[in-house]
Amino acid sequence: MGCYFKLTRVYLFLILFCINCSKDISTTSVTGKVINDATGLAMPNIATWIIAEDYAVGGKTYSDTSITDVNGKFSLKVKGESIDIINMYVFKSGYAWYNAEIPINADLEKDIILSPLDSYITYKIVNKLNKSIGLYGRYWSKKIEQQFMSSVYDPIPIPYNSIYKETRNIPGDNYINVTWDYKFYSSDLFFPHLDSIYVPRGDTVTYNITI
Repeated sequence: MGCYFKLTRVYLFLILFCINCSKDISTTSVTGKVINDATGLAMPNIATWIIAEDYAVGGKTYSDTSITDVNGKFSLKVKGESIDIINMYVFKSGYAWYNAEIPINADLEKDIILSPLDSYITYKIVNKLNKSIGLYGRYWSKKIEQQFMSSVYDPIPIPYNSIYKETRNIPGDNYINVTWDYKFYSSDLFFPHLDSIYVPRGDTVTYNITI
């Protein structure tokens, strides 16, 4: 009887220990409406989703998706254990992506503003000074994440006495930050040359660089 009692106590201890060491379960929900930045109107049939990730070895991914209704409303919920990060995404072709980190275990109500890609910026780079035969550049704004000025990550090749032009689609009624230099600064977010250009909605603005 005494041996049975001791074994029972051991089992109870192990059960309680396992319960205390179990992974934390969290439930995160986001509801709201998707709105067109240009018109202020609700946007139906827009894909929204959240992805929760566990960074542990063999960690899991939890996700949920929702399509906005006729009033532009969506509802997302994700439940998982030991969640390290949750990101929300909203996408529609012809609009800037929406991507934001969501607090874990939150119950949020927020409206998402999607900005149409209804304007353009043209980069005109003239190599007159022959300081370099290539150029690195990036552009970004509050409405779009950082993009490389060229459509590729390599430096833009610009031989001496030549002109390079490239036009990129961007959200209008927006300030575009442009940064560039002759070499790549891997440890720095921005290059030494930095400008901010306002681009009206439905317009094309040319940004001139001479190297």
